[in-house]
Amino acid sequence: MEKLEEAKITLNDCLACSGCITSAESVLITQQSKEEFFQTVENIKSENNNCLVIVSVAPQTRASIAAEYDLTIKETYGKLITFFKNIGVDYVFDTSFTRELSLLEHSFDFIERFEKSK
Repeated sequence: MEKLEEAKITLNDCLACSGCITSAESVLITQQSKEEFFQTVENIKSENNNCLVIVSVAPQTRASIAAEYDLTIKETYGKLITFFKNIGVDYVFDTSFTRELSLLEHSFDFIERFEKSK
């Protein structure tokens, strides 16, 4: 396996999309590595087969990878899913999906509170 250059992410890399990197998260990101990720997935899979490993991928990430490798967004997402599944990840979700779930749950909560207040 080819040794990849260590990624450095700073606040200057932020797309100002309202939420992925804050100063505290920037410190946490610099403490992470692909080796740590691979080891964590392997540890989870070897210790407890009942645990699921779930990865979420942001639309901005897919777009950046697609642009770098001259792929469509759909091709990029397919390749990411294949990659993650091959290393033991059970599910790969787009963060747009989780955003929609969150909005749906908040709307149900609002309706329930609104109806109770009548």
